[in-house]
Amino acid sequence: MVNITIQILVHWIPAHQGIEGNETADRMAKEATGWRRQRGRRGRWIEQDTDSTAPTPHFMRSLKAATKSALTKQIQQRWRMEWHHESRGRAVYKLTPQTDAKDTGTTPGTTSRLSSVITQMRTEKIGLRQFLYQRHVPGVEDGQCECGRGSQTVRHVLLACPRHTVLRRRIWGEVPGRRIEGKDLKEILNTPAQATKAAKFMILTRLLGQFGAVSKDEIMQDEH
Repeated sequence: MVNITIQILVHWIPAHQGIEGNETADRMAKEATGWRRQRGRRGRWIEQDTDSTAPTPHFMRSLKAATKSALTKQIQQRWRMEWHHESRGRAVYKLTPQTDAKDTGTTPGTTSRLSSVITQMRTEKIGLRQFLYQRHVPGVEDGQCECGRGSQTVRHVLLACPRHTVLRRRIWGEVPGRRIEGKDLKEILNTPAQATKAAKFMILTRLLGQFGAVSKDEIMQDEH
């Protein structure tokens, strides 16, 4: 049998005492829990536990603000890079290549009905024949508009389809020096007031089946 003797050496190493940075870290950690070091009545330092935590030092507040600002900047830069190089969402990209993450073409207070149609028009994911045909919806044999003058797209319906000329002029009226047919789709869908008119127009064409039960008066009374 072999006897093995193990010796354990314990050497005391001072932690915070006498080292300025460690002393400061130790004090701040204690103060965060309510510990305070204060002078008593006779001028001596005494330690007390309180129910309040220490106020955030000024340099810490500045560091927090700077960190938040730097993170926000990095997130925005990454978002812009992905917005330019992403393969999805290109319909919206064509309308607003320099948009920010919050840009939806609507204003606060836009009714959910109009906001929904504006989003559908901007993304081109909308119940018009061209989109339905591309998604192989049963019963949709082609993407052509009933007017026979082109594909039934958002651009065609809003700006060109002769079947909706009267409605188009009733919604937009006369534009100085030109009619609505001369307006640009990008301008319309990027301007909240114009996008709201476009949403009303699109619903009133009755091309979107989900709004078939909505009356004309309800649509025209929708405010943004």
